[in-house]
Amino acid sequence: MSSSLPRDLPGRTLRITQLEGMYLSDTVDSPLPFKLDSEAPRFFLKIGAAIIEPNGAEITFTRSDLWEMRQHIKSGATIGTESVGRNLILKVYTALIEIANEEGASEIDHLVSFLEKEGDDVGE
Repeated sequence: MSSSLPRDLPGRTLRITQLEGMYLSDTVDSPLPFKLDSEAPRFFLKIGAAIIEPNGAEITFTRSDLWEMRQHIKSGATIGTESVGRNLILKVYTALIEIANEEGASEIDHLVSFLEKEGDDVGE
């Protein structure tokens, strides 16, 4: 996974279906090899919970998780007849907008600051 926003920021619990979990597992990147004490194993274990349960699972994602997912989800992705990409992007944006509305401008300011820092890192 790429560098992320601070992990102590609020998140949301989303209902992730088994097929959505499989899609996320196949789509979201992680640095290989990743350290066992990094955030990547924790994120993928969350996704795994939805995969092993036939009816999916309620999973709490941090704000950073949500942004990471948003970066990788393709809205047109389908598995069988399930529009996993569309379903996931709607869930992720709903959660991110709820967080932003609760925090007002501070969320936007923090995101702009984060993106500016990321841009500086890319230019180095």
